[in-house]
Amino acid sequence: MEGTNMKIFMSSIYYPNALTCGISRHTYHLYRAFKNECRDVDIMYPYPNNQVEYGIRYSQIHNRFMMPEIAKLFSTKIVLKQKADIYYADYPTSALPLILANKKPLVVTFHDINPIIHPEWQHPIYNWWHRWCYKIAERADKIVFVSESAKEDALRYTKIKEDKIMVVYNGVDDKYKILHSVKRDGTVFVIGYIGGYSKAKNVKTLIHIAKELPNFKFKLCGSFGVHHDLEYEARLTPNIELTGYIPEGKMVNCYNSFDVFVFPSLYEGFGLPPIEAMKCGIPTIVMNAPGVSEVVGNGGIVVNNTNEMKNSIVSLYNSKLLRREYSMKGIDRANQFTWGKMVERYKNIFEGMMERK
Repeated sequence: MEGTNMKIFMSSIYYPNALTCGISRHTYHLYRAFKNECRDVDIMYPYPNNQVEYGIRYSQIHNRFMMPEIAKLFSTKIVLKQKADIYYADYPTSALPLILANKKPLVVTFHDINPIIHPEWQHPIYNWWHRWCYKIAERADKIVFVSESAKEDALRYTKIKEDKIMVVYNGVDDKYKILHSVKRDGTVFVIGYIGGYSKAKNVKTLIHIAKELPNFKFKLCGSFGVHHDLEYEARLTPNIELTGYIPEGKMVNCYNSFDVFVFPSLYEGFGLPPIEAMKCGIPTIVMNAPGVSEVVGNGGIVVNNTNEMKNSIVSLYNSKLLRREYSMKGIDRANQFTWGKMVERYKNIFEGMMERK
């Protein structure tokens, strides 16, 4: 990306170098690229300054008595002082202070519209807050979705006009690759999962499959958080290993420790873990859910229910040739998604909006 003199002010839902989920990875790569190439980029985020690198200047004031989401209401005073060519928010809730301050031109990324389509998957208060923020964020000048499926959902379930919508796919880090140095346990076939444990992630399906395939090892990676019942059931299943949170620096090794990666999520805007696993050459199975099935394409095995997922695991176990086939297909498909492509698309969006000012 060639340099530009545009001034950008960004509002983030996470501090960008946290890299704990797809949204934080997205913001990290977007901010870092523009910070390296632009003369002036600032970002506001809901965490203390001393936790963030890259010269970020602003944080929203909050403490343990004030959730970061609510803190956004009080950060409008920071935004009011800003003067920029482009204002950007990486999520509808992080757009709130920019909208309250009437900052334009404003670009907001909607990674999905899960609270609107599936309100039953969230706590009522959480769901009300997010639905309200999503509605407010519809006022943005441009809204970016991370897949065509997410865009189609928006056109169906919201009043966002199609002429303000853009689709920009996320990318995958080059560090995700086959590591021959990682030795798998050849005595047992390892089925891996990395991700969250909300109802949308449908991890209960994996626990059910693990009980039906007692000779396979299921390795569930990530923090259960408040989902104690699910964690309790998983711990009672002998062939399930719970690793807890996996630090970013160990993610590549973790993927490479799997024989097969499974992702039973019922709804994703994009879904980074399957693409990361595929780039590591791990045969990948996903549910036929909006977003994730679009992104995975023919690089993975797309199934329609729990039984098909179980049978696909067994098929991969029984055929080294099939595993090799989906290893190569997965790498080829994952290589189509790069952070560089994403950054170029955002650059074009920002520059196009500046020309119309």
